[in-house]
Amino acid sequence: LVEANPALALQLFVKAAEGGSIIAMRRLGKAYNVDNIVQASPEVAEFWLNRAVSLRDPVSLNFLGRRYAFGETVQRDGARAVSYYLSAIDAGSTESYAELGRLYRQGIAIPKNTLLAVEFYKRGVAAGDSSSREQLGLMYRDGDGVPRDLVKALELFEADRFSWSTNSVFYYAQMLALGQGTEKNEPEALVQFREAASRGIEGADAAANALRASLLRQNEIAKQARIDAANAAIQQREARRQEEANRLVRQDELDRRTTVAQPRTIDIQSAYMREWFGRRERSNAVLAGLSRVDIDYPNGRVTNTEFFGSAVHTYRVTELSC
Repeated sequence: LVEANPALALQLFVKAAEGGSIIAMRRLGKAYNVDNIVQASPEVAEFWLNRAVSLRDPVSLNFLGRRYAFGETVQRDGARAVSYYLSAIDAGSTESYAELGRLYRQGIAIPKNTLLAVEFYKRGVAAGDSSSREQLGLMYRDGDGVPRDLVKALELFEADRFSWSTNSVFYYAQMLALGQGTEKNEPEALVQFREAASRGIEGADAAANALRASLLRQNEIAKQARIDAANAAIQQREARRQEEANRLVRQDELDRRTTVAQPRTIDIQSAYMREWFGRRERSNAVLAGLSRVDIDYPNGRVTNTEFFGSAVHTYRVTELSC
């Protein structure tokens, strides 16, 4: 580090400019244009800037265009401003497209012409100029001189959001938060607002805080809704369980009444030999939980009749009453 010495710096810049340094010529022109490290002198500023312009320096040409457009230490002259801007474009300047677009869009030093403004902005976008993308995006977003097209506006802001020289990232975040040109995406909008705030863009920090508070409220509402839904599901399951229990009780009661009111028929296998049928078969029926039965034998229905045999038969035993 050295102690500041404006006089020595001026000498060094002059020496470099006289040696053909375009950067030094440009710095001297800007220094003499305003009262900075040297006493302002429009004539000296013009001299050094013209030296740089003679070497087709696009930055100096663009600076002169702005100087005459806004009357910075010179008489405002729109025609000369346009001429310098066009020369800067020919020399390779991309930012001059946006400068010309602004002049025609706002009618600065020249008659307002929105069509020409859009044309220069589009040329700037094609050339990769950040400011042109931003300004054309604003025109499409607001329908300013062109049919409103939120999709195009969003595309331009998204493409330019990494530029630190524009506010495109802030406009991109706004459109995401509002769902303009795309589906609403508040979490991503919050990320972009924070990025804009980190660059010092005015209003970005307040927008990020407001959106964060809104998302927190939404999360609380969603959380409560999930709790309410879970409680409702529990209540529904309990109601179904109670309904099923009641159904089973009713079914048991119905079965009990049906058992009392209607005969039951079961199969009983009985081995007998010269045996009084009633004693044996009725005993089996009693063992089966029946009382007062009639028995269907294989050769037909027999009631209280002696039957002799020597085989194993399966009989249909029908309960008449309990």
